[in-house]
Amino acid sequence: MSNLNKMRRKSSRKECSNVKRRKTSSSQSSTITAADLSQMEYLATMLQKTVRTIIDKAPNMSLLKDHIAHLAEVADRENNNSPSNFNGENMLQPELVILMRSQKVQLIARLKTMLDDGKLPIFKQIAEFNDSTIFTDSESTMLNVTRRPSDQHIADNDKHNLFLPNKPTRGYQMLYKSFPGTGMPDLPLIHNRALEARVFTHKSIVNNVKHLSVEDALHSHNERLEFLGDAILEGAVTEVIYKKFPNSDEGEMSRMRSDLVNNLQLAEYATKYGFDKKLHKDTTTIGQFFRGKRKPVADVFEAYIGGLAVDGNYENVDEIRNWLAEVMREKLDLYKKNGEYDAKEKIDKNAKAQLYALIGSARSHPEYIVESQGEQGAKVNCVMSNEIIGTGKGAGVKDASLKAAMKALKNRKAIAKYSAIRLKTPRGESVIPLQQNKNEGKEGNEGQNETKYELPVEIKADAEPLKKNKQYKNELYKLLAMKKSLPEYKTERMDNNKMIKCTLLVNSVPVCYCCAANAKIGGNSCAKYVLEHKDILGQCYVF
Repeated sequence: MSNLNKMRRKSSRKECSNVKRRKTSSSQSSTITAADLSQMEYLATMLQKTVRTIIDKAPNMSLLKDHIAHLAEVADRENNNSPSNFNGENMLQPELVILMRSQKVQLIARLKTMLDDGKLPIFKQIAEFNDSTIFTDSESTMLNVTRRPSDQHIADNDKHNLFLPNKPTRGYQMLYKSFPGTGMPDLPLIHNRALEARVFTHKSIVNNVKHLSVEDALHSHNERLEFLGDAILEGAVTEVIYKKFPNSDEGEMSRMRSDLVNNLQLAEYATKYGFDKKLHKDTTTIGQFFRGKRKPVADVFEAYIGGLAVDGNYENVDEIRNWLAEVMREKLDLYKKNGEYDAKEKIDKNAKAQLYALIGSARSHPEYIVESQGEQGAKVNCVMSNEIIGTGKGAGVKDASLKAAMKALKNRKAIAKYSAIRLKTPRGESVIPLQQNKNEGKEGNEGQNETKYELPVEIKADAEPLKKNKQYKNELYKLLAMKKSLPEYKTERMDNNKMIKCTLLVNSVPVCYCCAANAKIGGNSCAKYVLEHKDILGQCYVF
């Protein structure tokens, strides 16, 4: 009796389950719309088109391997050429960039091989399918696949690896290429051609490739390698500086490291190795590509370091560090020669004024001549009576000019020479004539009827000085230098974060201030006001 009850309960549960399945199937079928059916029809058309393309154009595994062997041979010949024979971008790179994603290329090649071997009759059935085709049955066809971490396919060397040649990571041996005439040490080479191509591929190349997934796009350009290389570079340079400068404090070592790994410096290293020519980029944006501090070229240098590390399975970090030490040897030796650190002094914004106060006059004063200006920064010479007394380099003309003035201030011989000349110059030739006050009718009555000003005076910003290119700040420097004083400009951002408050001080006395769109307009406006109201200087202990 109990067995009968069990059978009844089992039958009841099975019936309930069948009812649920029928309800689920009914609810699902009710959600299929005409748009869904149209989409399925479209997908079938695209599937047929894709299969026909594979049948007609795709290479099988044998052809693909032969082609990649040819690419490797050509790449080896290019690497053996000297840099002087290299002209333009590597023509193999577009193919190598695609082969970096060769898991999908390999999928198509394997499908074509199976088709050639008669193991994929379904492809021909799909290609020939039409409205007269009748379905009878279907069979399963499977590929043997495995999963592995996304980055591992770049560096591993097992039998499932990319077809491109790759040296074993055990007992990894660095190979080098010389660059004679550049002053650079031999460059360690990346063995894996696909990895090397990725190093020289900028993100702009894959941004508009619509068929790539987010993951495929991520592993097709050099940003991840740049991130890795940046960390290795900073760590390696830190260790080199720490060992080479045992008596430098933390601040000095930080400034040295910053000077060695800034974008301008890394771009210089990369250019000497020819990385800028090998960089594969979107030519439609080339006009914007090398502006500013040439960051994309500097990024390639970091990506190359990351590529070396991945290529050697991180067993070659010591060799990378030794190579970087050789790259930076010249600058490191210069720091050592100049007494631990003399590489990147903080720019003194008052350097020009100080130099003018020491040797300048209305008759003869320092001039700043731009020697060169371009992608790698600016070079400016500080000239006095046709003699270069200081030279400065910087990201722009402004920084380079200030550095030139700083160099000139350290030139004791020139300072002594031109200070003596200035002292011998008649006062009438060394003093800038004071401009007549517009409200005064007689000459030489400045200082009479002086107005008492309530300091600091609030003035309105005047953009006109910039439009007319009038150097009011320079004129004020000259005027005050004759009186053994110097102007000082202090800026602070207003609460609305849109305006800058600029205050002009003379002998630490706040003279006037204004709120302007930027510090340059504010500074020129304040200087213009003081030049037009020279009697205000009497309240600042300027006599």
